[in-house]
Amino acid sequence: MNAIVSAEKQKSVARKFFDRRMTFIVSTQIFIGVVLALLIYYTNRGNEVSLKDFTYLREVGGKLQVVGVASEAIKYYERFFEVAGKQLDQSSKAKLAFTLGELCEKSGEYEQALGWYYLVEEFDSSSMYKGDAQKQVVAILERLKKFGAVKYALRQATTIDGNSDDSTKSGGVIIADIGGKKIYLHEIEEELDSLPTQLRDNFSKKENKVEFAKKYVAELILYQKGVRLKLDADPKYRRSLERIEKELLVQKVVQDEVVSKVNVSEEDVKNYFTANKDRYVQGKGSLVSYVKFADEESAKNAIKDDFKKHSGGKAPSEQLVSEEHPFLGKGGDVTDKILSSEIGTVVGPLNVDGDFYLAKVKKKESGREAEFENIKQQVVGDYRRIKEQELYQKLFDETLKTSDIKLYLERVK
Repeated sequence: MNAIVSAEKQKSVARKFFDRRMTFIVSTQIFIGVVLALLIYYTNRGNEVSLKDFTYLREVGGKLQVVGVASEAIKYYERFFEVAGKQLDQSSKAKLAFTLGELCEKSGEYEQALGWYYLVEEFDSSSMYKGDAQKQVVAILERLKKFGAVKYALRQATTIDGNSDDSTKSGGVIIADIGGKKIYLHEIEEELDSLPTQLRDNFSKKENKVEFAKKYVAELILYQKGVRLKLDADPKYRRSLERIEKELLVQKVVQDEVVSKVNVSEEDVKNYFTANKDRYVQGKGSLVSYVKFADEESAKNAIKDDFKKHSGGKAPSEQLVSEEHPFLGKGGDVTDKILSSEIGTVVGPLNVDGDFYLAKVKKKESGREAEFENIKQQVVGDYRRIKEQELYQKLFDETLKTSDIKLYLERVK
């Protein structure tokens, strides 16, 4: 009997212990849950307060904008957009994007300005700033000489929603479809933009642009064929590609590290001109009379004879030869020989594109001093080239000094 009572007491104690343990566990979980809920609540509440406090960034940005300190205003507006952007409605975002676009444009940061102007419509397609943003996009693209992109932007701005045909649904005018790959008009115009101005002007007429587009499409088809035939795996092709890539990268480095860092001021150019006036003497050169011969041997035999005898009785032709106006338009050794010869000297035979000439120096012209304003662009170009050469040589020397390189140039035969 005592054994049974003892067992019952043990079970009762165990149940009480279990109940107290469960009560403790449940109470602990409830407590932790309440603490976490309170933490989340006050954290969110604190965030809301801090975001509201960030309006001072917008206010400071506005003050900086008013006093014309655009670069600093951009920093404050961008910071405000970063921390408070999620709480702004789409209309306010569009307005802020337009403001940033204007500030970036005034600061000369045209690429950044384009991004902000494009965001105006993305944030709010019905924004009151949309039209002005589109106009500024066109203006900046023209400034950046992205003429193909200008035409595309204008078409996009004037397209009436719902009235565009299938050729413009993807955001551009489709001019070709190669096995499902669509070719857009703006691609052609971007290619034209990459051409030098003189060449680009040749494609201003529609028929010429059509021929250019045909050539572009044909070359793309040939390129795809080459890829299918795995011609791009050819070792010679790979070496050529690597060589071209290396040249392009070197050009990019030179552009960034040399060309873009050359600053040419009016004062520097004038000082350079003053110090090198002898290089810009106009009319300086050698007046020559010359005769054309059928072959080199005939010219050699006629060196000591009268030119009239070898010009069909006609007077020999004349030209004032100078560095600016080389002999028959050809520079190099031919012109140098003439300019270095004294009066009365017969120079030749001179080989000019397979034709042979004798030239007799009749007179040496000392020339006259050029007016700076008349040759300003030439002087600017000369001065810029000299500064670029100096910077390039500096870059070259520094590269060799700072690189882990050992030269064995004595081995070059």
